[in-house]
Amino acid sequence: VVMQGGRIVAQGRDVWSDLHFPYREVDGRKDAAAECISAEDAPRVVVHEGRQSASVPEEEALLAAEGVSKRMRDRMRGTWMNVLTDCSLRVAAGRTVGLEGRSGAGKSTLVRILLGLLRPDGGTVCWNGRDIRALPRTERLAFRRGVQLVVQNPEQAFDPRRSIEGSLSEVFAVHPVLLRAGADARAQIVETLSAVELTERVLTRHPHELSGGELQRAAIARALLTEPRILLLDEPTTMLDISLRAQIMELLLRLRVERGLGMLLISHERELLRDFADEIHVLEAGRVR
Repeated sequence: VVMQGGRIVAQGRDVWSDLHFPYREVDGRKDAAAECISAEDAPRVVVHEGRQSASVPEEEALLAAEGVSKRMRDRMRGTWMNVLTDCSLRVAAGRTVGLEGRSGAGKSTLVRILLGLLRPDGGTVCWNGRDIRALPRTERLAFRRGVQLVVQNPEQAFDPRRSIEGSLSEVFAVHPVLLRAGADARAQIVETLSAVELTERVLTRHPHELSGGELQRAAIARALLTEPRILLLDEPTTMLDISLRAQIMELLLRLRVERGLGMLLISHERELLRDFADEIHVLEAGRVR
């Protein structure tokens, strides 16, 4: 039995030979997502394949890591290991920087450092040219709003006990400055949901009542509520069905163009990075190259 768009579209023993939509090409191979993107009925994404442009100049970078290093203790062995060594990268408005790396390469550690959640042992992270550790409180709050994270597993990004509206409303509790004068928080949330192609009906739902694609869109909406300038996308499509990956990437591409967002797209899939990133870095053995 094969479902598409919430309904059964084919069933039976000869289903693969009879299908006439993108799923007929999917056979479990690693490049199946790329096939689905290019299939005739799949969401269309206009990109420059394999594009590689010059790195972002220092003066144009909104968020920059310069010479970042981090050592962490291996609890199993009781020894210290170099997780990151002299890592540098820059993200500017309207550009997507790709970061490729295998599991355990240090990608998540670098993201935590870029967010200011983990202090590097060496090097600096700068926001608008200033070390984030030296930012006064008001500017640090602006940095928190300006850089948002979208994780790979949307189920882990929401409190299962709260409705989607409850989770999204927390943004205004933490950053009341974002609530427009005389505006209603719910109306602001509904407007943002519309930008990610969700309706207000999801507000009363709990995370387990939404599909993976809907929940990831809700996570993106929550990030957009802070009016960010940079999105850190940590494997944003890994936990989604192949048929949904192209839709989420199309959405992110549109948001980048419409809002001038800078993006750091982290993935272990080189084809995905080649299609969507303006430049690609590889994190290997703790070093960015």
